[in-house]
Amino acid sequence: YVHPPAHVAQWNMSGFKPVPSGDAFAGTPHVFCPRWVKRVRLLSQLWENRTFFRQGWKLPFQIERRVIEALEYFGYTEVDNPVKAAFTFMSELDSWKPNNWLQDPLVNRHFINRAPPGLTGDKVKLFSHLRDLSRRCEAFDLFSILPETYLTDDAEDCQKIREKVTDDSWMRKDGKEHLGRGIEPVSALLDGDCEDLDSPQKEKSSVVYQRKIDTLKVNGKATSFRMYALIASFDPLVVLNNVGHNGFMYIAGKDEREWYSQEQTSTLTFEQLDAQMAKQYGITNFYEKHIYPQFRNILSYSIAAVKDQFVGGVGHYDLICQDILMSSDLKLHLLEMNSGCFMEGFGDKVAGRQFLGVHATETVLAVQRALLSDTSVMDLLDDNLRTSNGLFELLYSNQPGAEFSQGQASVCDAGERTGEEKMATPAAVPNKRDGEEAQKEGLGGSIGLICLFVLPQSFCRRFVESIFAAKTYSHEFQLPSLTSAAIAGHSAKDSLVPRLEGKPIQYKTGGSDGAVTLQDLREQLALDPGTIFATLEGNGSCVTPLSLHQETFTGLDETTVLLSVDETSEAHALLAAYVHPPAHGAQWNMARPKPVGEILEAGAFPTFCPHWIKQVRLLSQLWEKRMYFLDKDTKTDSYDIESRMIEALRYFGWRPVKTLEEALVPFTHESSPWKSEDPGLVWRFLVNRPPPVVTRHDERFKGLHKVSETLDCPHLLEAFPQTTTQWIKPLRLGGRQMKLRMYALVASFEPLVVFANHHNGHVEILKDDGTRHSTWSFAELDAHMARTRGEANFFGEHVYPQYRRILRWVLGSAEAQFRGAAGHFDLLCLDLAVQPTLSDYRVQLLGIRSGCDLPGIQDKVAQRQFMVVHAMETVLDVQKAVLSDTSVLSLLDDDLKTRHGFFELAYSNQPGAAEGLEMECPGRERQQFTAKEEL
Repeated sequence: YVHPPAHVAQWNMSGFKPVPSGDAFAGTPHVFCPRWVKRVRLLSQLWENRTFFRQGWKLPFQIERRVIEALEYFGYTEVDNPVKAAFTFMSELDSWKPNNWLQDPLVNRHFINRAPPGLTGDKVKLFSHLRDLSRRCEAFDLFSILPETYLTDDAEDCQKIREKVTDDSWMRKDGKEHLGRGIEPVSALLDGDCEDLDSPQKEKSSVVYQRKIDTLKVNGKATSFRMYALIASFDPLVVLNNVGHNGFMYIAGKDEREWYSQEQTSTLTFEQLDAQMAKQYGITNFYEKHIYPQFRNILSYSIAAVKDQFVGGVGHYDLICQDILMSSDLKLHLLEMNSGCFMEGFGDKVAGRQFLGVHATETVLAVQRALLSDTSVMDLLDDNLRTSNGLFELLYSNQPGAEFSQGQASVCDAGERTGEEKMATPAAVPNKRDGEEAQKEGLGGSIGLICLFVLPQSFCRRFVESIFAAKTYSHEFQLPSLTSAAIAGHSAKDSLVPRLEGKPIQYKTGGSDGAVTLQDLREQLALDPGTIFATLEGNGSCVTPLSLHQETFTGLDETTVLLSVDETSEAHALLAAYVHPPAHGAQWNMARPKPVGEILEAGAFPTFCPHWIKQVRLLSQLWEKRMYFLDKDTKTDSYDIESRMIEALRYFGWRPVKTLEEALVPFTHESSPWKSEDPGLVWRFLVNRPPPVVTRHDERFKGLHKVSETLDCPHLLEAFPQTTTQWIKPLRLGGRQMKLRMYALVASFEPLVVFANHHNGHVEILKDDGTRHSTWSFAELDAHMARTRGEANFFGEHVYPQYRRILRWVLGSAEAQFRGAAGHFDLLCLDLAVQPTLSDYRVQLLGIRSGCDLPGIQDKVAQRQFMVVHAMETVLDVQKAVLSDTSVLSLLDDDLKTRHGFFELAYSNQPGAAEGLEMECPGRERQQFTAKEEL
């Protein structure tokens, strides 16, 4: 409960004692309240019972199929009994019934996607709930988010219909019908509608009259939007809106019903729509300015109308979709909301929708884990309240301690405040610094207690002052400044020194030498975020801007320059792209900075040093040039690593182009290793290319011999039996030989950043001829070793530490060979043997290579299916970090793992973010014991 596994969506090699369930609780002392016990049991299913149960469906597009695909993506397996499953999918289930949780057998026992009450599948119920909200909340104008609509079972609405429906600008809808059925144009109230309203025998009407919307036209065609939101939990209620990556625009195509915009024949992603609107109407950043704020507002009112009806739905979640029109005056109008939104999955022709189920399920798993362990959902979000993949943004939460409400609907929240008070004080994000301040207060309180009960008061005062009032020294410095005016007209041959303006500053330090980091100086001077430090280089002819990360370890000296440029200048656009690149470089970003690539191609910037210009240009391509090129002249195999990487890039919405120059990631089947004397594609592309240490057998061990001599660790070579005459007798499973296939990710060559991986590897059981007989996951290996040899957590204790050490030895010892290969990366596979010794298990490297063959999504080795997707996500994140000089450690958790838990940092020589530089050498005692074993 307090420390659940950090990555519940994946297998975790650090085992947990199983949480008792069912009859096992009978012998447990009744210390814990039953409700808490049920919650912990459900929480534990996220790592103990990673299974699902399903019943059949008639429709292949149903959302349940997409969620199952996602669970399989995360390694969940199917069972034939719902009692055994953590997730259940039963197609005949009705929507969640408010306050039915006492009788519902699924609550506290399963995670289940279930339609939320009153929102989806029924246009009339949705309208009724929103109308009731407008009548309760004077600040809410119903027709600010809906087309003008009236219901035929309400006397007041019927009077409005008689008064207003007098021309052909209206349509009649039957809320029970879907997919365009039950809709017809009308110009007057039809017979039978609005009759016998007071009769108790009359069925509740499902008919509404709605004013037609003159929709936004794209190339003369009517349009509508399909947008998504995720109810990640019913109770507590946590709602996130999709930031626009997965939504899209429908374009109508049937002239006979041109007024019905949902008669779609084609679609545009919002990225494509932005380009279309800029071309057709001259409106830039159309989605960010005109669509997203209104969508978020519509969703907030929709949730506010029914939020009290979710109580009791523990473990429940749903993905909902909204159909929305935009009128010609750029105002959004909600048509309907649905659960069970149809999607085709990985083969979906609507590109932005292909992986929506995976992204949504990943978020559900993270949110459910947080809520069941009573951890704040805010901990899952960045400073913009978005999930780490950038796809979802928090809209509403009523989790105790993490309450939040976004959008204008917050004025309608229940409570004692008036409407004006609510608008003045909307729900706010809990301050994440509160805990830090409390720790400081706690420290002061502890010292106060010591003073009160132990020390004399006069001595205590001096003692505390000596601790908290350390001596400081004041210093003066003439800090050179460079402005936009000084930059204008500067040529590459001219020195910048005469253009610098001296700015006298004062600062304080704890020492008399005046040494201060630029980060400390920024805080003391209270510099504006737009003001950047830089270093004067090239004999004073150019400057290299510094990132906020570099400021943490760079000191003030005579080469330090302060950059302060106008926000409208092109220089400012370059600095903004470098210091504050888009938060999600792996995804389309609706708020895009000014295109840097076009700026750099239009003209040179001699003020900035050439190497920095190259770096920023490559960085900017991560969001400006999200395209790949496949050399079709070279025959490819469906198992090639390039095929897997293309699948991964498609997962993030990248698209193919016909020429190399158009692409950021080229796939040219270059099998020769990187050579420092042949820069080739450096600074122009992101390139997967074999590192030299992997592809050259002689080079592989040259560095290791050198490391062995330097560190006095000659036993390093014990890990490499092919370099000695050592005879291997590997561990056998069921009488058969076995080997381990493990992976490693070189996410960047320069600087060198290497990740270990343990989730996606597997055990290969071999036939007598050395070919593969079968495979095991590492979880199965752990279970076998615990059962047959009493070795609990065998992989985590014996295999993984040695594998990681070998990885550091091989790549770290050849660090110099990677220098200069900016933008290069590669995925490596390692074959390892496990050799039992008298006292331990020794892991030995059999081989390491690039270009690992992987079948991809259809891989029979389940844990390997989506590895390259996770690898490419990590590559994109790391490349963005190193190109913007941001610490790679900022991408990782406290255990140095990526957010999804697949990769753990093994080696980094990035300045200010070094890891694993010191080679791990077992002690002399281990050496002597090894000698005795061999004897």
